[in-house]
Amino acid sequence: MKRSRLDAGTPLFRAHNPRWSFQPLSGVGAARAGGRFNRPGTPALYMSLEEATSAAEYRQD
Repeated sequence: MKRSRLDAGTPLFRAHNPRWSFQPLSGVGAARAGGRFNRPGTPALYMSLEEATSAAEYRQD
C-alpha cells in the first residue's frame, strides 16, 4: 500500500451503496463485511482520485 499526503481541497471520489446515503461518510457498510484494507467491524472509506476508478470499484461485485 502506498501512502501519500494530498493538498487540502484535493477532490476525492466515492461510490457507495444508496443504502448508506443517510450517512455517506460513516464507513459502516465496509464495517459489516470487511474489505481489502479493513477487518469486519472496522469502518473504512474507500476513495479514489478519479471518478472512473471509483465507479469501477463499485461495480466489481
